[in-house]
Amino acid sequence: MVLWYKLFPESVPRRLADVAEASVGLSGRSLRRLPALSLVLHSDFSKCTIEQAVRALALGVEEEKRAGVEAASGASGRCASSMSVS
Repeated sequence: MVLWYKLFPESVPRRLADVAEASVGLSGRSLRRLPALSLVLHSDFSKCTIEQAVRALALGVEEEKRAGVEAASGASGRCASSMSVS
């Protein structure tokens, strides 16, 4: 499916498509909890607009990916140190 949002790069559908592309590689469990968690952590409003919700979701995806990278680098460091012979 081709999305024709090049004329409107700041449109909600275009930004949502960008968030979806950025979320590739996240686990199903992360994706399931990400919308609610993003709204709680990255929104200051009891009610928010769709633009604010998409922005919060984008921030949530970035944070989740960053946490995954940090966890992977920490896990590889622990494995290497635990395998050394004393």
